[in-house]
Amino acid sequence: MVMKKIKENKKAIFFSMLSLLLSSLFIIMYSHSLQIPVSNEIFVINTRVYLLDNYLNTFEEYTKESLNIVSYKTFEAMNEDIADAGFLNSEDEVKLTFKQCVLNNQTILLQRCNNLQGNTLVDFLDKMVSQGRNIHIRSNYTINNLSVAQETDHEHVDIILNITYFINDSYASWNITKELIINFPLKGLRDPYYYGNSNGNIEREMSFSPTYVGGTWDAALFVDLYNNGRYRLCRNCSSFLMKFANLTSESYCCGIESIANASQVPPKDTSYVDHHYWTNKYYGCSGGFYVGLYSVNIAELESIPYIDIESIIYYGIEDYKQDIPC
Repeated sequence: MVMKKIKENKKAIFFSMLSLLLSSLFIIMYSHSLQIPVSNEIFVINTRVYLLDNYLNTFEEYTKESLNIVSYKTFEAMNEDIADAGFLNSEDEVKLTFKQCVLNNQTILLQRCNNLQGNTLVDFLDKMVSQGRNIHIRSNYTINNLSVAQETDHEHVDIILNITYFINDSYASWNITKELIINFPLKGLRDPYYYGNSNGNIEREMSFSPTYVGGTWDAALFVDLYNNGRYRLCRNCSSFLMKFANLTSESYCCGIESIANASQVPPKDTSYVDHHYWTNKYYGCSGGFYVGLYSVNIAELESIPYIDIESIIYYGIEDYKQDIPC
């Protein structure tokens, strides 16, 4: 219930921003039109050109905010899709699905994207064109390309829209192509690893550890990472986009790692480091104990996870490891 309210609040904020953009546009339009002295033709033309330019700038800002809204809804829809029909086959397929959802309300796995009927980017932009007609502005647009990439930052994805705006008027016309780049935050989105592998039964929203790359980990930082469900940059882990295809290959710039909370996931005899847990990494048995796999018993932990020795060393928690009977 809390998560649902958070998501509803996010959507309300997004839609409020769009409403403010449109309202400000109309206020500027009408306030200036009331002040135009009909006898001054040059002033009329200059004012009309100014208003048209202002409309174009507002159209661009409206496009960015619309893209933010639709991108959020698309990632949520893609999670629902993989929970119902299985993971995508490659990162390229993930990017194509994102594009088709945002523009056409279609996925590769299912016919429609969840909750995007009437809410695609095209739907939003068409509303702006329609509002322009209401105040006697003839405008249009062409989406030349849309892409999503994650190549520099593990906490964001870049959404790149190449779009051409057209405005035709008796006094002036515009034909301008823009490349709009949205650095979209991943915080608050559901992790596809957890949601897809559990068929939609385990929801884990992403938040990120404040620990800097190369910083020294210790027991207190590990407790914070584990108890608060945070993620860290992991050079040999998969990125957010790769998770929609259930990939375990490395993303040096953008890989992320979390520790599955033992009280929130089914028990397994494997490391609860997420990419080990969901791939059911095997650990052998010798002398009655698992080899390279230990329980971690720190008093402040919400539950006691199993962690592989490499991760135990990385997180600086060797003093808290205990053998696990097998």
